[in-house]
Amino acid sequence: ASADEKANLGRLRQQLLDFTQQLDKVQEARAAQAASLLRSVIQAPDMDRALASALPLIDDLFLGILEANRRAARQRNDQTTLQRLDEVDRRLREMVEQAMPEGLKLAQKVLDAPDEAQAQALLEAGASAVDDQLVSALLGAAQRLEEAGEAEDSQRIRRLYRLALRLSMEAKAKGTSPAPAG
Repeated sequence: ASADEKANLGRLRQQLLDFTQQLDKVQEARAAQAASLLRSVIQAPDMDRALASALPLIDDLFLGILEANRRAARQRNDQTTLQRLDEVDRRLREMVEQAMPEGLKLAQKVLDAPDEAQAQALLEAGASAVDDQLVSALLGAAQRLEEAGEAEDSQRIRRLYRLALRLSMEAKAKGTSPAPAG
């Protein structure tokens, strides 16, 4: 390589290193911000109010820091901190579930059912909540399982997907399907 090419490569390498360092600093700042937010939620006298106001700032990074803190508290056998962190986790899950459309709530219950017969019973009992979001959620779950090499579970979810699709089509034919979520 010529001297000019070497000089260009050297400049590019330095620019790449500078950019990587800037990205690292941004990530460190975001992690510190998320950790600070978690501390403020844990220490808040009214956790529900603190979580509600923090909700727009809660992202995957925050959830990762929450989980890392839960693991660390478990390893230290710090039951007081662990209980408070578990409470944050539980309340966050409740808030997310409350905000979910009915179809997605039913999809979660169906996916959590211990066996296929109970999942089918849940779908049939909740037929009025079967909507496009539920059908899409089941199909997505089946596809993820298939990609993960879990063919048996994928087939079970696909059978539930077909039942949900049939229930959805029947409701649409009768004109009783839920309003589309928007």
